[in-house]
Amino acid sequence: MRNCLTESDLPDLELIARGKVRELYKVGDSHLLFIATDRISAFDVIMKTPIEGKGKILTQLSTFWFDMLKDIVPNHFVTANIDEMPEAVRKYKDVVDNRCLLVKKLTVLPIEAIVRGYISGSAWKEYSVSGTVNGIQMPENLRESQKLASPIYTPSTKAELGEHDMNIHPDQVKTMIGEELANKVEQVSIQLYKRAAEYALKKGIIIADTKFEFGTDENGDLYLIDEVLTPDSSRFWPLSSYKVGKPQNSYDKQYLRDYLDSIDYDHETPIDLPPSIVDNTLRKYIEAYVSSTDVPFTFPGEDENFSLDQMLERIKIKIYRVSPTEMEFDLIGVDSSIANALRRILISEIPTIAIEKVYMLNNTGVVQDEVLSHRLGLIPIKADPREFTWKESTEDPTDQNTIVFKLQVQCSKNPKASKNETDPAKKYLHSSVYSRDLVWDPRGDQEQRFGVNGIRPVHDDILITKLRPGQQISCELHCHKGIGRDHAKFSPVCTASYRLMPHIEITKEIVGKDAVFFQSCFPKGVIDLVENENGKLKAVVANPRNDTVSREVLRHEQFVNKVKLERIRDHFIFNIESTGAISPPELLHMAIEILASKSQNLKQSISSLINKS
Repeated sequence: MRNCLTESDLPDLELIARGKVRELYKVGDSHLLFIATDRISAFDVIMKTPIEGKGKILTQLSTFWFDMLKDIVPNHFVTANIDEMPEAVRKYKDVVDNRCLLVKKLTVLPIEAIVRGYISGSAWKEYSVSGTVNGIQMPENLRESQKLASPIYTPSTKAELGEHDMNIHPDQVKTMIGEELANKVEQVSIQLYKRAAEYALKKGIIIADTKFEFGTDENGDLYLIDEVLTPDSSRFWPLSSYKVGKPQNSYDKQYLRDYLDSIDYDHETPIDLPPSIVDNTLRKYIEAYVSSTDVPFTFPGEDENFSLDQMLERIKIKIYRVSPTEMEFDLIGVDSSIANALRRILISEIPTIAIEKVYMLNNTGVVQDEVLSHRLGLIPIKADPREFTWKESTEDPTDQNTIVFKLQVQCSKNPKASKNETDPAKKYLHSSVYSRDLVWDPRGDQEQRFGVNGIRPVHDDILITKLRPGQQISCELHCHKGIGRDHAKFSPVCTASYRLMPHIEITKEIVGKDAVFFQSCFPKGVIDLVENENGKLKAVVANPRNDTVSREVLRHEQFVNKVKLERIRDHFIFNIESTGAISPPELLHMAIEILASKSQNLKQSISSLINKS
């Protein structure tokens, strides 16, 4: 998710109200701006800890359901695409994009229209005591989470912020808004629930209950408003685990309510939530969105279409640092699929030379033949794989497909060592066998092709085993060409990884002691301190590259709404650590060539299929 929003600040728009989650601004005389923050409430109490990205999920869910249900009753939804909104809203795109709705201004009815298809939550608690739900007499012997014979309408009042909604009997609604309108609200609410529940069930989700809100225009016509069928307003259960007679697993904030009940929460005091509860609650929201909608995580106003011309304009590779074995570079202007393809190719598809066959003639050391052979196979070999052919299992070894090493080592006492010597390295000769003891045995014209010392282990000091006097090893090693996909020993890299470039934006000036503390919340070099025009120290972003995205700064109240922590999604910081057999720049070049070849093969295969059809 791009950023966390706990409270919006849009100075050029008139703030009308802040709800538990949503904030409402006036846009002209006939429209409103609904903003879904990342605040989360339970038992009508706003928790101290937000759920990052929650507001965007709620917005996308409401957009989906408004469109699906619009033939039953009109709704107040105008657009979720910020580029289609007035300039007064567009100027705040960085704050509200993908989490706001432009809606018609209507007169809100003072009730919440709750429809229940299953008995759960507060309805079950009331039924367990009195056999009623909202004062409505229910059938006997119902079990928790049981499906009702038909959905029931159980309205509640709309409480002010900090107060609690009160469940009321449907007859009370008639005295509040009039019988005709009350009957229409009940009828429409049940229609909306039935349509949504039927659709969700096909997706493997049970909508146990949900809350609708309504408003009227100047002609008295009824409109569906606010949010629709989100985890904040509904109870979503996975069909696969549904079982009558007990509480259900859920895709909604019932998970949070259950946690609060488990710690004897007083239902009154805002508290901090543990990271695990935050993460799992967000996961529930994501599951609800992905499971119940057709197009998960597409955001209005974002163009996801691929354009080769645009990609070629944006794509860049910038070398940040390079050494004989390591390289850091920036890959800019590509999708994560391209970055990951390069990473996987580097790990598993660039060929190298490694020891494949060990012909053990004599081994009297303590390390068994199989283990010794395995250790030998992991020694990187300095040889250009492009100079050798692939050896098939049916082929005999030749100077074109095989490199031969010999290992002939025998441990003996060192005649020059003192009688009191205890160090094995001094007391014995060849007490330790290293990779430098491997001797290249050129075959055919290999010596002419590669020189006397042209092929060797990359590192001379890799310990293979240890010996004691009288123990010896004699073997012949055959090296073949292979790739990491077949065995890790052929992988040319120790690591190949990438991360997104951090983007840190200080939205409000941070000065004085706060600036010093702000700097300490980041790794060294990320934030610098400079003097502002008043001679006070202020925090500025120096090098976001060094940031580890720890998000430590978000824990401190003095920095709320003063900083945004994001990552640039098409800017990848790539790291390659070579085994030393092939230099990192060469590895990158080879990986790009392989990716290009794969792309060409795919293009030809698609063309062939098209021609056949």
